Amino acid sequence: WPLGLVTTLGIGGGSRFLGRGKGMREIKLFPDGHRAEFDCELLYRDRGLAVLRYVSERPYQTETAVLPPGSVTIGFYWRRRHYLLWRMSSPQGQLLGYRFDVCTDVRFGPDFVEWKDLLLDLWLPAGGEPRFLDEDEVVASQSRLTPKEQATIQRTRAFLWQKHRRLVAEAEAFLANLVKM
Repeated sequence: WPLGLVTTLGIGGGSRFLGRGKGMREIKLFPDGHRAEFDCELLYRDRGLAVLRYVSERPYQTETAVLPPGSVTIGFYWRRRHYLLWRMSSPQGQLLGYRFDVCTDVRFGPDFVEWKDLLLDLWLPAGGEPRFLDEDEVVASQSRLTPKEQATIQRTRAFLWQKHRRLVAEAEAFLANLVKM
């Protein structure tokens, strides 16, 4: 479980900051076989990390928050990690919170990022307490999850609970450096 986000990115050594404008598609695969696709903007990409920006056109309701239309999500997608991180802010730029999604099979293509959702999420609302979401979905989907995926969920759950603050701080530091590039 490598942590050092900023140091492992290799900024300046083979990394690519592409700036705004390149369209990318996020493809989210679910254990039941269906998929969701989102048009995003590529902010950064190297061999192991892609950072995408998504602006919602409609409101999204979660268990604990409403994201209004125009909300901005900055997503961090790592090839070799079993989680991804979304930083969510209002259309006015106010931080709404962070969400970690437990996942597997993250792949990068020339114009897409694809990943398999393992259903469990950790929500960190701005100014609130962290909370795991969709644990009931994980239980209900046991028959669609392989033993390896079930073990990944449990291992990643424990890891994120211990390390979420550090991972968020590293992502914020990376974004600050990205702005300077």
